[in-house]
Amino acid sequence: MREFFRGWRRKTGCATLVLACVSMLGWMRSREYVDIVTVFTRGNVTHFCVSDRECFKWIMTTAPVNRSAAAIPQLGLSTRKVSNLDADHSFAPIFSRAPDWRTNLSTAGFQIGDASFSVPGFGDYRASIVQVPYWSIVLPLTLLSAWLILSKPRSNQGK
Repeated sequence: MREFFRGWRRKTGCATLVLACVSMLGWMRSREYVDIVTVFTRGNVTHFCVSDRECFKWIMTTAPVNRSAAAIPQLGLSTRKVSNLDADHSFAPIFSRAPDWRTNLSTAGFQIGDASFSVPGFGDYRASIVQVPYWSIVLPLTLLSAWLILSKPRSNQGK
């Protein structure tokens, strides 16, 4: 068994396979739940990592309000059941208008765009959105790991 894991290829292939399995779990979970990780940065920028309806979304918002570091945590996690959300979009209730997709490859699931929304008492927000379907992460990782694990190592017969 030790002979199998000699060299960097098979070790890297196993690590890549683990990443593919974790991404696959996220893909399956996104069919039932919406998971949101919120990261607050300095100033008025907030980043959201969203796993929603078989897609991974990165949302960056800016707002004219100043947050105090003591009042808002720097990292947050929330989970919601998909059936409790709007049928079209999980963030539809907070956006003032639908996202203006600059690049829309909706048949494949890739989208890049902007949206604006307002929160009563806090002002107007602007959001940049990047959406990537899980299949585009899982499939290449699986193929790469298969190639790394199953390919024959090169023999150093010339030396």
